[in-house]
Amino acid sequence: MAEVVVAIDAGTTVVKAAVFGLDGSRLGSGRALVKSARTPCGIAEQDMGEVWASAVEATRIALSQVPFVAVRAVGVCGQGDGAWLIDENMRPVRPAVTWLDSRARDIVAEWRAGGEADLVERVSWSGLFPGALLPILAWFARHEPDTLKRARWHLNCKDWIRYQLTGHVCTDPTDASRTALDVVSGAYNAEILGELGLASTARLLPEIRPSSEVVGVVHGAAAEATGIGAGTPVIVGMMDGPAASVGVGAISPGAGCGTIGTTASYGSFPIFPELRSRASGSVCLRAQPATG
Repeated sequence: MAEVVVAIDAGTTVVKAAVFGLDGSRLGSGRALVKSARTPCGIAEQDMGEVWASAVEATRIALSQVPFVAVRAVGVCGQGDGAWLIDENMRPVRPAVTWLDSRARDIVAEWRAGGEADLVERVSWSGLFPGALLPILAWFARHEPDTLKRARWHLNCKDWIRYQLTGHVCTDPTDASRTALDVVSGAYNAEILGELGLASTARLLPEIRPSSEVVGVVHGAAAEATGIGAGTPVIVGMMDGPAASVGVGAISPGAGCGTIGTTASYGSFPIFPELRSRASGSVCLRAQPATG
């Protein structure tokens, strides 16, 4: 029986799954569409249950193509940013607000005029935009305060998929970089949240674990749903953009990677101390910097 790994990529429009041999060869693949609710005023949302259902469908399709295999590990990646909120019972508080959403554009404009955006960008080294977590949380505070009262965790898309597989709540440095992270220390920065009037939302930010760390195993219900054996190790995973650069080998200083999909982007792998404190784009840590 061949040993394989399963990879799940929860994109904005399609969830993909693939089965790889331990030599890197692709043996099977599957895909399932993800619906988005869009409005002319800038709302872009997805049903979190449907996203998980699409991950299940894609995984079952991929595994059906290679029926006699032993899955040794599962890796996940997914779209970044937005707000994927769950409550104390680990159920979605509301549909996920995706990175495409622009309802918080006026808040970003206010922060730029008032100087708050400078603080965020000085600490995170990433430019603010309406689909990022912090502006969305500020929008909820003004327009949907009950959403924040009911929320217990913010899980990025891949974190939501991994939670469904393992029952474990955490995130990784790549997704955490686009929240309230100090990219120098690798830790969340309480000053940012306080200056933005979001101090009470610190409880929503999950523990940051290394992207490649095994954080849990597939539990019984997820095994039955996906066809992956119960007890299979699952790694923390990454945001899809940085994961793509790793996948094509852009992992040394000076290397770069372009992606064309629902979005078009280009990223490079710089030497960390040479990064400027005001980036025109976004900085995503692949590992937490050493401290002390």
